[in-house]
Amino acid sequence: MTAMRMAAWPGQGHERAGRRRSLPGRVLADPRGRIGAAGVVVIVVVALLAPLAPHGPFAQDASGRLLAPSWEHPFGTDELRRDLLARTAYGLRLSLAVSIAAVLAGATAGTAFGFVAGYAGRRVDAALMRLIDAWMAFPALLTALAILTILGPGMRNVGIALAVFNVPVFARMARAQMLVERRREYVLAAGALGAHPARVIARHIAPNALPPLVTHLALAMTGAIMVAAALSFLGLGERAPEPSLGSLISASRTHLRDAWWYAAFPGGVLTALLLSFTLLADATNDALGAGAGGR
Repeated sequence: MTAMRMAAWPGQGHERAGRRRSLPGRVLADPRGRIGAAGVVVIVVVALLAPLAPHGPFAQDASGRLLAPSWEHPFGTDELRRDLLARTAYGLRLSLAVSIAAVLAGATAGTAFGFVAGYAGRRVDAALMRLIDAWMAFPALLTALAILTILGPGMRNVGIALAVFNVPVFARMARAQMLVERRREYVLAAGALGAHPARVIARHIAPNALPPLVTHLALAMTGAIMVAAALSFLGLGERAPEPSLGSLISASRTHLRDAWWYAAFPGGVLTALLLSFTLLADATNDALGAGAGGR
């Protein structure tokens, strides 16, 4: 009888093994996840190793201005005889640091906001969500421009702006997850046993409500990097001579005809960064859907 069952379901063991696979395993089983993860790892390593570049980002030690790519200067040089490889690596480092810190801060605050609103319910939920609705009524880029107008330009203030407009997005998502989870039996049981609401949220609800928020984290990173680059392109990011990807692309505009590499390499790095996070987010979203379907 056992042999007949195994013969009738030849793929059953593989299906169960796939369901038992962890989230990182399911993500890396997807080609998009592997490509996205590899791209993110390579880009992060390049950013971390930026201080080891043979030329400094501010040193004017090249033999000429706007030199084409060569063994000495793989990305060429800019109009002030500075090495573009070093400046791109440092710009990537700065853009990544600001975007990661801002998204994590906004996601943490927004998730806590949404969990409290969803768990408290009724008047608290209504009041907090009206505040979130008013917050989301302002376009993200206009909000960032208003904050930078008040605080002044600079990547630190760009990070504050990025964190501010990430809060309401994560708050609404966290509230939606909380409204689903708070009605489940294990939450009702924990409440019936006298568990404190903070303990119920942290120990019981959060582990089940966080995975969709983690998926959105990668998408939020993509948006934050794009907005940070756009603000730097407009001259609202780091002040010269500090490099950022957006400011490098902005500075290359007047040299597009005689120095194509000036815009091509920083733009290519920015594109690779955005594509890697997008592929990773798509693979994570599908992996979560597959895991939910297998439960």
